[in-house]
Amino acid sequence: MLKRISDDPTENSHFYILTGLFTEQLPPLILTALALLIYKTKKASNQINKGYFILFLLLGFAGSLPLMVTLVQRNFYFIPALPMFAIAWALLIADGLNNAFNQLNQQHKLKNGITIFAGLALIAGVATTTVFA
Repeated sequence: MLKRISDDPTENSHFYILTGLFTEQLPPLILTALALLIYKTKKASNQINKGYFILFLLLGFAGSLPLMVTLVQRNFYFIPALPMFAIAWALLIADGLNNAFNQLNQQHKLKNGITIFAGLALIAGVATTTVFA
């Protein structure tokens, strides 16, 4: 393993993996920020469990930052750490989403419309995957 770490570098900088990690985390970060912005403008209740958020964020970094030790870096090396980041971002918006779904359950027409839309989106996704696979 030490021979592989020292031989045949794939990158010129130890920070390449941070660029890849940031690129991979940009879409969920934008969605999380958008949800938090909506909560703030609607003055919706959203309690954040900071302890678990920090735990999963640190677990994500623990799975990806050690890759900076070597210059042999590929973006797929940190794939096992991505679920930890996803859980961290989800913890930021979970309470607000739960409150929104509870309010949604009281509006049956809107709930039915969203259910139909989600079902059609699922069917379209499966059909597209089947056609292009």
